[in-house]
Amino acid sequence: MRGRHRRTRPIHAVPDRELVTRARAGDRSASGELVRRYHRRCVGLAWHLLGDEDAALDAAQDAFLRAFDRLRSLRDAGRFWPWLARIVVNRCRSIRRRERAGPELAPLGAMDLPGEWAVPDLDEPDRRRAVAEAVARLPDTQREAVVLFYYHDLPQEEVAAALGCSVGAVKARLFAARRRLAEDLAGWLE
Repeated sequence: MRGRHRRTRPIHAVPDRELVTRARAGDRSASGELVRRYHRRCVGLAWHLLGDEDAALDAAQDAFLRAFDRLRSLRDAGRFWPWLARIVVNRCRSIRRRERAGPELAPLGAMDLPGEWAVPDLDEPDRRRAVAEAVARLPDTQREAVVLFYYHDLPQEEVAAALGCSVGAVKARLFAARRRLAEDLAGWLE
């Protein structure tokens, strides 16, 4: 078989589905690539839900450990991120339950604001702070849906998968959150 060379794609170009399959088979480079792809997203999601950098890093690490321990339970290997996001959300819920004393929530100022929450006539930092504070006051289920949908750009179907609820429940949570945010930000709009 001289002259025939098997072409392989660089690992960063391999789809999630293939990486998951390879990771299930024990390929450490595939597992490492999944961590490289999704570590920042996991930490960002946890940070928005917990408001503490150290807790977010711990939650993300725990989520990866749980994910790789349960990788065989992932039904659709092509939907690794929504499945992993659900693990992160569940880990954050556990942490919040333990620390019910009311930890501060992260300001969402580092992210772009959804257009419908734009507050006119405010300096950018003031506007971001107003929205961040309003989002932080949302009930946990609404805040989780808002963070995943608006700040992490997941489609409603993937938000539902990440939160373990129906698409209808996600729509209801987003609707209620938008209504509450409009009320909270109404004073800024006058």
